[in-house]
Amino acid sequence: MISDFDEIDESESRKWYYQNIDGNWVLTTRAELQELFLDGKINHDTKVGWETGPTFDYRDIDAEYFYEFQGMALPADNEEELYRLASESRIKSSTYIWGRNLPTKGIPYSSLRFTDLTFTPEIKQFIEMRNEQLTTVLSGPNNSGKTLLLKLLRRDFGLAANFLACNRFYHLDRLNPATDKTVQYRQLQDNFINQLYQSHQNLEQSDFPLDQLVSRLKNTQRNKLLELCSKLLNMKFQLKQIDPENMLSQYYIDVQGETLAISSTGTRLLMAIIAVCLDDQRSILLIDEPELGLSPHLQAILANYLFDNKLRQEHFPQLKQLFIATHSNLFLDHNNIANNFILTRSGNEVQISRVETMNMFHDLQFNMLGNSLESLYLPAAIIIVEGKTDYKYVKRVFQALLPDKRISVVKAYGEGGAPDKLHIISESFGDLHKSPYCNRIFILLDQRRSVELRRITNQGIPEHQIIILDKNGIEFYYPST
Repeated sequence: MISDFDEIDESESRKWYYQNIDGNWVLTTRAELQELFLDGKINHDTKVGWETGPTFDYRDIDAEYFYEFQGMALPADNEEELYRLASESRIKSSTYIWGRNLPTKGIPYSSLRFTDLTFTPEIKQFIEMRNEQLTTVLSGPNNSGKTLLLKLLRRDFGLAANFLACNRFYHLDRLNPATDKTVQYRQLQDNFINQLYQSHQNLEQSDFPLDQLVSRLKNTQRNKLLELCSKLLNMKFQLKQIDPENMLSQYYIDVQGETLAISSTGTRLLMAIIAVCLDDQRSILLIDEPELGLSPHLQAILANYLFDNKLRQEHFPQLKQLFIATHSNLFLDHNNIANNFILTRSGNEVQISRVETMNMFHDLQFNMLGNSLESLYLPAAIIIVEGKTDYKYVKRVFQALLPDKRISVVKAYGEGGAPDKLHIISESFGDLHKSPYCNRIFILLDQRRSVELRRITNQGIPEHQIIILDKNGIEFYYPST
């Protein structure tokens, strides 16, 4: 085992080495190892490894895990194989386990806490599916596995990713000097993995607190941060020194003449998201619930900056992939609904389903995310009737039976006017074939007006939502009292 290497490619989560024909260990990268093998300069039996980790044959380089057995590092393909080896006593509680996504020093088997949840598709398949896509939005009910999926993605992306967890309510008073980025990233990766596999709690810590996010930026990026915050919040953000006469005096962020330390939580939360978007050292960003602490107005503006390709290229050109877990309909990708995924959980199995139709998208917005047409100050249902007496009677019925529901009874323009009224409604709500109101509009027709059926269904109203009276007139249905 070899350690204390000079720093190499920042995008690598660890420093690799191989043993050459002279028996010397040569510092390299994972990508260079593959090139050396293809060029015939190393073979399947060549010993390779990483700093402070095990050495093994090149043929086993793609193994998920390694375990120590009789002084050798042997491969294990997956967690199930580790369980089997433990049951066969080849792995003991004190046996160290290494892996591509584990800290380089390894973790004792007794400390590993693998998740009981299984994802379909598997994490690596999902990464391959989304590899060429700029935006991926994960939604679904609480406890469906969204946060865990983000963490597992963060694990597999390694040093290429930044992660903003739910726990990002940080204060920012004075800015401290930035630390060495490369060393900090490597330590951060190991800390994250240790927490993921060893913690008995679901920790929600972000990669960096707000003060570090700001201090780590280059001057041009920090200026962009202050510029964007000023624009989005319509307030002046400036970087100032506590003592302008002392060039070594600490800096702070001034907002409209006051320190950011006493600004609103939402202001600091927005700044954290924008700051991490500007970090040009990482090309992948994962955000858990970006809506936290932000008003709906700010959510909509921020979502536009994140989802609009032109704006993102202008302000965050290094950001190649964005993964969001959200309960807010404002952070769904409305431009390309196929970028949205619904997580549903049954026992220990989590299904990741792509949103493929507008009906699925509307179901996500209006059912799974808890929105309702009533909460948007729109009626939960619209009932179109044709005559004055129909209007009065049906309205009274709903007032009596469903007093807490916002149901609109709409009078058509005379007999046969229902299709014309539908046309007017579609001008307000859009094409009724695709509108979330499609399943909320009902038509009440007398028997003699049922000839209008085809004109109504052609406008997007399902036939089962058209109620045709058995008798020609609402008066035949009046109660006796």
